[in-house]
Amino acid sequence: MAAGFFEKAVALDGNYAAAYAGLADAFAMQGYLGTVPSSEAFNKSRQAARKSLELDSEIPEPHISLAISDIFFFHELPEAQASLHEALALDPNSTFAHDLSCSLAATLGKSSEAIAECHKAVELDPLSLRARSDLASAYYLARDYSQALQEANRILEIDPKYPEAIQLIGWVFEVTGNYNGAIEQWIKNEQAQGNERRAKELREIFEKSGYPGYLRRAARDKEAADNFYDAASDYALLGEKDAALTALERAADAGQQVAYFALDPALDSVRSDPRYKEVLRRIGLPQ
Repeated sequence: MAAGFFEKAVALDGNYAAAYAGLADAFAMQGYLGTVPSSEAFNKSRQAARKSLELDSEIPEPHISLAISDIFFFHELPEAQASLHEALALDPNSTFAHDLSCSLAATLGKSSEAIAECHKAVELDPLSLRARSDLASAYYLARDYSQALQEANRILEIDPKYPEAIQLIGWVFEVTGNYNGAIEQWIKNEQAQGNERRAKELREIFEKSGYPGYLRRAARDKEAADNFYDAASDYALLGEKDAALTALERAADAGQQVAYFALDPALDSVRSDPRYKEVLRRIGLPQ
């Protein structure tokens, strides 16, 4: 819907740089959420961002838009870094630019820098649940699970159904072996979205087959939905390294998000495998 409004705006005024930047962000969100095929969505996003820059290179938004595509799809991380540097030079108080700088630092395996950038984003906009969620994720990636849980629970005090916070708590419980806690988070997440039947199904699987049974079912469902990265995490947690690495390779082939590859605790069991290192090499991440 947002893309449609921005398309109407640029149709009315073809010189409206900010509208092209908004259109770029809307296309990127479609690709990130999977409502439009990633290749189509992110290529449209890059095209709109470049058009915005042609019209006005002195506003930060199109630089930020280019960074989104370069981090989450094209995997062109030096270009993303340059775009964010330019955006912050134009607006040092851009919450979104600092938030994306957090994601980029995490992608590059720089935990301390990621946490610092996310803290800056939260300081600039304390009400931004996206920035707070990314801060919680940065702590999770740094293995500071206590702080990750604290930040996620702060989000839930504001919005008890915020999915990223629920998922983050589930990840922490999962990698620390609190499987009863983890399954309750996955059930809670389904209930928050109105999926009562799925919530009941997950509970039944867990009661019958334990957490390994849940992980196998979740991995299969995610693969069927072409969500290869999350499927890889589930297989890695099961110790099924070949399936995990195959799913990671498919995620890279599909241009799926790479922001957690280098640090994700769920992937620790495959991190020393040459196939894992080859995936990192292919998408330009540090070995």
